[in-house]
Amino acid sequence: MDNNTYKSIFIVGSSRSGTTMLSRMLGSHSQIHTFEELHFFNLLNAKDQSAKSLIKVLNRLFEVERNASFFDDSDGFQYEAESLGIVNDLLHKKSVRNLFEEFVFYEAGKNGKITPCEQTPMNLFYIEDIRDSFTNPAFINIVRDPRAVLASQKNRWKVGELGNRHIPKNVINRLRYTYDPILHSILWKRSIRRSMKYSPDKDFYNVKFESVLKKSENTLKDIFAFLKIDYQSGVSKTVKKGSSHFKEGGNNKSIENNLEIWRDVLTNSEVYICEMICKSEMLAMGYQLKGTRANFFIIAVYVLMTPFKGFAALFLNIKNHSNILSAVYRRIKK
Repeated sequence: MDNNTYKSIFIVGSSRSGTTMLSRMLGSHSQIHTFEELHFFNLLNAKDQSAKSLIKVLNRLFEVERNASFFDDSDGFQYEAESLGIVNDLLHKKSVRNLFEEFVFYEAGKNGKITPCEQTPMNLFYIEDIRDSFTNPAFINIVRDPRAVLASQKNRWKVGELGNRHIPKNVINRLRYTYDPILHSILWKRSIRRSMKYSPDKDFYNVKFESVLKKSENTLKDIFAFLKIDYQSGVSKTVKKGSSHFKEGGNNKSIENNLEIWRDVLTNSEVYICEMICKSEMLAMGYQLKGTRANFFIIAVYVLMTPFKGFAALFLNIKNHSNILSAVYRRIKK
């Protein structure tokens, strides 16, 4: 790996766009270690960067990564010793802003890899923070048809029954009852607009979810060329997980055959809402409009319910963020 090779990889995009699938593909490469969705910036309290607070953040990152426990309410300190070692190293040699970088390289090394690959979608709204604290990072922004994203969000509560990961019942209910086609369409739109801000920067690469499935090998070769890492055959045949529609372990072909499953999952009114909100960005990304007719009574109900769904989502996510208002602001600011 030469000095110009990107040292770390961040897969970003709208939630439910395929970040997990792509990260698992890259993670089958001999030098790349992929992580769970760490949500580092949700955990970090910018106003409290004491050693105690940083150790707590690191311990939580270890729990998420090693036990897939992001949904777990555990506040144990199983990894306090390792966390303390990293924090002491930072306080003596580097800046606290390098905490995230230190963690991902430490954990990648523990797994015998040299290139960490993180896949939290919302990191799209923290690009500048990552550029400031990481040495030579690369960003892969994955884009998916917003109607398919909406269908995945609608069925997201089923992920626990389709995979092997335990998701607490209260989280399943939160995912199920805070689904809102208006809010999720707006979030997709904001993600696309944010990605347009960075394209075509030399360290920022756009890829479409559909291309990853339909032209896996060629698309992945292009991604590895961007990363300046030698391509290895077989990375496109990774088992999938985290789907809202398919049992864990489905292959590319089974998912590819259902790329337009949204036609069966969404109502005409949901499709209408999505296309109305996302029209300009959809066309810019090459997605054609279906142009459905809507039931305007149903749309009126969605409009009336959206503020309540929004407040409910904020309230139910408070404990997963050090500052949820700051996270929301990042999504809506231009």
